[in-house]
Amino acid sequence: MHLHAIDDEIIPYADPWDWKEWDAVGPMHDVPSLVQFCADQNSCQDEAETESGSPAHTVHDGCDGDVRVEHHRLGEGGDAWPDQVAGVSTHQVIWSFVSEFSKPWWSSTVVLRKDSPNSLRRTSRRSPLPPGPPSRSAASRRP
Repeated sequence: MHLHAIDDEIIPYADPWDWKEWDAVGPMHDVPSLVQFCADQNSCQDEAETESGSPAHTVHDGCDGDVRVEHHRLGEGGDAWPDQVAGVSTHQVIWSFVSEFSKPWWSSTVVLRKDSPNSLRRTSRRSPLPPGPPSRSAASRRP
């Protein structure tokens, strides 16, 4: 999930940007390209966008591994944490998203590694947690 205001002057919404103090990080995508990159990396098949006033909500679904990529484009707010997204408290929006997913004890941990300035590579490693009861996956919890 990504929340970002289009009037953010610190991290511009529509322009690529550089970490000025950390040359090793390199250039970053503009926000729409970043969201699309995440959708492409997870082979998302479906995209839906809804607008209600100034915020827009884009959902990329039908992705590999029961991943879902969501983006909330906020009309204003600059670089500050928004109190609300489309009239709902920000913490509730995030919790509603996160609470739909669980990590079964037998799954791999996904680690994002930076291989070059504009690419991330997914690698997996086994979770060090001992076996426990299976938990419901995101797919079984969705209507």
